[in-house]
Amino acid sequence: MFVIGLSAGTFEEIGWTGFATRRLLKRWRPFVAGLTLGLVRAVWHVLVDLRQNFGTMEVAWLLEFAVLYLAMLTA
Repeated sequence: MFVIGLSAGTFEEIGWTGFATRRLLKRWRPFVAGLTLGLVRAVWHVLVDLRQNFGTMEVAWLLEFAVLYLAMLTA
């Protein structure tokens, strides 16, 4: 299971940086491109995280999502 997760994460990162970043940088400055891609990546992960963690964390999930996904992926 660990190997599958590691492989999937590696290919996902290559896809985001190798595909999307180059195209965004052709249109926008690096700051705007990074901000846009970070927000897209956060939204990409929101449904899975909501489904898995909201039942146990409830309202605290919003803080976790804001810090771990919005802030870290956008940074």
